[in-house]
Amino acid sequence: MKFRDLSIKSKLIVLQLAVVLIVLLLFSAFLIVQDARVHRKAVSVKLASMANLLGYNCVSALNFLDPADAANTLASLEGEPLVTHAWILDAEGRVFAEHRKPGPEGERFDAGGGDYEVKRGRFLVFSRSIRQDGEAIGSVVLRYDLGPYRRLLVRKGLLALAALAGGMVVALGLALLTHRALTAPLFRLVGTIERVTETKDLSIRIAEDRRDELGVLYLGFNQMLDEIYRREQERDEAVAALRESEEKYRTLVERAEDGIVIIQDGRFVYANPALVAMSGHTREELIGTLFIQHVMAEEVPKLRRYYQDRMTGVPTASMYETVFRTREARPIHAEVNAALIPFRGRPADLVIIRNINERKKAEEEIRRLNESLERRVLERTRELAEANARLIELDRMKSMFLASMSHELRTPLNSILGFTGLLLMGLSGELNAEQSKQLAMVQSSANHLLNLINDILDISKIESGRVDLSIESIPVAELVEEVLGTVGPLAKAKGLVLSAAVPPDLKVQSDRRRVKQVLMNLVGNAVKFSDGGAVRVEAGALGDSLTVSVSDRGIGIRLEDQAKLFHPFQQIDMSSTKAYEGTGLGLYLCRKILGILGGGIAVRSEYGHGSMFTFTLPLAWKDK
Repeated sequence: MKFRDLSIKSKLIVLQLAVVLIVLLLFSAFLIVQDARVHRKAVSVKLASMANLLGYNCVSALNFLDPADAANTLASLEGEPLVTHAWILDAEGRVFAEHRKPGPEGERFDAGGGDYEVKRGRFLVFSRSIRQDGEAIGSVVLRYDLGPYRRLLVRKGLLALAALAGGMVVALGLALLTHRALTAPLFRLVGTIERVTETKDLSIRIAEDRRDELGVLYLGFNQMLDEIYRREQERDEAVAALRESEEKYRTLVERAEDGIVIIQDGRFVYANPALVAMSGHTREELIGTLFIQHVMAEEVPKLRRYYQDRMTGVPTASMYETVFRTREARPIHAEVNAALIPFRGRPADLVIIRNINERKKAEEEIRRLNESLERRVLERTRELAEANARLIELDRMKSMFLASMSHELRTPLNSILGFTGLLLMGLSGELNAEQSKQLAMVQSSANHLLNLINDILDISKIESGRVDLSIESIPVAELVEEVLGTVGPLAKAKGLVLSAAVPPDLKVQSDRRRVKQVLMNLVGNAVKFSDGGAVRVEAGALGDSLTVSVSDRGIGIRLEDQAKLFHPFQQIDMSSTKAYEGTGLGLYLCRKILGILGGGIAVRSEYGHGSMFTFTLPLAWKDK
C-alpha cells in the first residue's frame, strides 16, 4: 500500500517514528564520528610528543653513528603497548635503528623519512624529522596499533543501536498516545462533513471549542458553510431577478418601436410586433421563412455574407444599412444592428431593424441643399478672390506711388531744413532769442516730418519689392562706434552712459546702410525711453550668425504689450506720447529690413527694469 493511501493515524505514526529514527541516527553518528576525531587527534598529539623526545635523544647517536645508543633510546617504548614498531632513519632514509615488539613476522618496512601521518590497515604510521641547527639529520617513525580503539567504536555502535531501538519503542508509545489528541478531532470534522453531504442541511455547524490549529480548521469549515449558504441565497435571488429581467426585457422587446427578430439557420424564429407591422405580414407568415425573402434582390449577397460570417465567428460588420421589402413589395430603408447570441442551445442572429425612410428623405433634401450651398459658396469665393486681387493691386499701386514720390515729398522738406539752418546760423542777419526759438521749433518739426516720410517711403519700397541692396563686408565694431557717436550728444544730455562690447575682428556680409539703420533705430529707442543708467551694445558670432543685442535700463515693456511690437503705427504706452515722440514705425521697419537681409529680431523686457532687443544676421550673405 502506498503512503498516500494510508489513514491519517498511520501517516502520523509513520512520520513520528521516521523523525525520531532520523534524529537518533544523526545524533549517534555524530557522537561516534566526534569520538573518532578526538581519539585520532589525541593519538597524533601523543605520537608527536614521543617522536620529538626520541628524536632529541637520538641526535648524538646519529652524529656519532652509534646505532646501539639509538636502539637503547627506542627501547624506552616498552611501556607503550600500542606502539608496535619504531625506527630511526638517517638523512638518506635508511634504517639506522629499530625497535620491534613481539608480533607477526615477515612485516616489511617501506616508509620514508620526513613529516607525515598515514593510516595503513589497522595501524597508524607517524613520522617526524630529527633536526639539528635547522637541518634534517634523520627521522623518527612510529607505528601505532588502532585495533583496541576500533573495538571500542564497535561497542559504542552497539550501544547506539540499543539506544536507537529503545527510542523507537518510546516514540511508538508517544505516537499512540498523541493519536487520540490529533486524529479524533479530524474524525469529528469528517463525520460532520458526511452528515452535511447526506442531509444537504447547510445549517449544521461544528462546535468551535478549540483554540489550536484544529480550532482554526473548524472555524474555516463553519465559515465555508456560511459562505455556501449565503451564495445559495444569492443564487435564488439571482434566479428570481433573472426571471424578472427576462419578463421586463420581453416586455421591452414586444413593445419596442424598432423591429426585432431572431434568425436561426437562415430563418425567422422570432419577430416582435413592430417588425410584424413593418413587414405587412402576420407573425405566422414570417416565422419559419428565409430572411433573404424579405430583402431587395440587390441586398441579398451582402446580407447572406454578413450572416454566414457571424455564424462562423468571422469578424464582420454589426451595424449597416440595407433595404427590406414589405408584403406589397414596398421598399423600407433600414438601419440594422446584428449580434450573435445563443438561442435554445444553438447560435442565432439577433437583429434590430429601424425604419429610416424619413431620415433618407431628409438626407436627400440636405444633399440637395448642400449642392446648392456649394454652388453659392463657389460663386462667393470667386467674387472674394476677384476683390482680393483688386485690393492687392491697389496696395501695390499705393506702395509704388509712395516709392516714386520720394523726391517730390522730401525736396520741399530739405529746402525748409536748409533755409531754416541758414537763418539759425545768422547768415541772413542777426536773430533775436524769440526768433531763434521759433525757427528751432520749425527745424525740429521738419526733421520729425522728414524721418516719418523716410520711414514710410522705406516701408513702401520694401512692400512693393523695390529695395536695392549693396552687399559688402562690414566691420561690426566700426559700425557700432559710428552709431554710438551719432546718438552720443542726446545720451549725454540725458545723463546716459553708452558702452559696447564687440570683437574687433568681427565682420558680416550685408547691406551697410540697412544694418546701420536697424542699429540706429534700436539704440535711438533705448536712449529715448531711458532717463538714467546705461545703454549697452553687445555683438558676437553664434554659429554662422551675427547676434547683436541693445540693452537699456529704461521704462521696459509689459508682457501683454510685447505682442504689439513690430506692428506699424503702434506705440506701447499711448499715454506716454507726450513724453516720448514717435510714429510707431521704427520697430516695424527694423523687422522688415532684417527679413530682407535674412535675419530676425526678438525682445526680452521686464516692466520698470529695462529691455533688450536682439537681432541676428547671417555672417555670410545668402542671395535669395
